[in-house]
Amino acid sequence: MSSGLPLDQLGSTIKLHIQKAEHAEGKQLEHYKSAGLHLIEAKRRVEAGEYSGKHFTHFCAVYGRISTSRAYELMAISDGRTTVEDIRAGNNARQAEKRVRDVTEKHQPVDSIGKNVKQVVKSAMGRPPVDELSHLRSLINKQLKSLNKDQLLEAQQFIKQLSN
Repeated sequence: MSSGLPLDQLGSTIKLHIQKAEHAEGKQLEHYKSAGLHLIEAKRRVEAGEYSGKHFTHFCAVYGRISTSRAYELMAISDGRTTVEDIRAGNNARQAEKRVRDVTEKHQPVDSIGKNVKQVVKSAMGRPPVDELSHLRSLINKQLKSLNKDQLLEAQQFIKQLSN
């Protein structure tokens, strides 16, 4: 099914749905699905040559003002291959691991990791309900800031084990 919109208007519609999803309490999923469906259409039309020989990546950046990876996430949400919660859980795990890497590069003093950090990170990896994610994120950040280099290295290894 095609919307019949010119590609530039389709891009604006995609961006509008994403903005509405970010601010909508009860209809967030509907807006993400709509954005994903429009992205699927845009990708099909760009690949069919309707976009001056440019690539879908360029379309996403110029008209949707989103990354290609975000576009693919939204398309996966719209066709049921993933959920918003799954994407958030994966993003939170990657961000926690990156924070550990970033802090370990600062060469802080030596010590061992506490049980608290392991429990908080393990909880974040278990895909909690969306309303708990903010709380877990702040707990993880607080714990990571209190760790030294060796503790952070141990936390990083622990996170990698959980991810596998």
